Amino acid sequence: MKKILQFLKSPNALFLALWYIITAGAIAFTVVCLIYPSIPQTLCYISYALSAVTFAYAVYTLVILIIKAKNGVKNYLRKYKYTGRLLDDYAFRTIIFAVGSLGICTAYAVFNAFIGGLQRSVWYGALAAYYIMLVIMRSVVINYHLKKRKRAHLDEVTEKRNEAGIYRICGILLVLLPVCLYFAIIPMISGKNSFSHPGLMIYVSALYAFIKVIMSIYNIFKAHRNDDYTVRAIRSVNLADAIVSILALQTAMLTEFSTDAATNGTANALTGAAVCLLTIVIGTFMIVSSTKIIKKLKVIKTAEEI
Repeated sequence: MKKILQFLKSPNALFLALWYIITAGAIAFTVVCLIYPSIPQTLCYISYALSAVTFAYAVYTLVILIIKAKNGVKNYLRKYKYTGRLLDDYAFRTIIFAVGSLGICTAYAVFNAFIGGLQRSVWYGALAAYYIMLVIMRSVVINYHLKKRKRAHLDEVTEKRNEAGIYRICGILLVLLPVCLYFAIIPMISGKNSFSHPGLMIYVSALYAFIKVIMSIYNIFKAHRNDDYTVRAIRSVNLADAIVSILALQTAMLTEFSTDAATNGTANALTGAAVCLLTIVIGTFMIVSSTKIIKKLKVIKTAEEI
């Protein structure tokens, strides 16, 4: 029995291939039983049971194969310096992804600025300003890391003070971000402008927005277990960006599915106010916490010098 269980935990390829064929056949016969009630019930019950057992084990083996494949890919990538670091160094991975986000934000900023200038639209201008603010915040952090080698001579306390300073700058910019959002939200409340997604793209956008929010919340908690304040800054900016994407999604959904302009305006106003308030709260928290850590590190540095 132990040998059988051990074999079932790690089956060979031939056994798996045969098992998947049996599973497919059992499921197919079960479907036939559902379509043709004239088939003897005894055979149908046997097919149901066989389908359940074979399918459950097939799912188990697929999970095992995925885990093995995942571990195999990770072990292969760890053979190389940069891919290995990308897997194992959370701070490095955060900065690399921030570079990608910076490129996307820059493209959005240029596009909205161009359309805003072409149409003389305050709404597109406000969106351009919003993306420019995100570009500035991410650029500050990325630029800090690009010049890290030049600061190799600095002691750990001074370096931490610099990181906290970057964190505070991003907090200040987040507090100012609602100014840009205000000029984008007002046209949405009045119904003059709103986001829109053609056809089924609105459902894709909804899924993307919710995944973005969930991942941002997860990463903000993970970042606060990291002692690198620039990582916390990037994750805080990403969280604010994700919150704003919920407002964009709401306006698109109301435009698509609701015809009550008054209700839409009220909903956009309430959500817009909540988004602005949360952004200010995140920024204020960053300013207060960074100021405290800078003061603490200043005291430590002074004590070391004495």
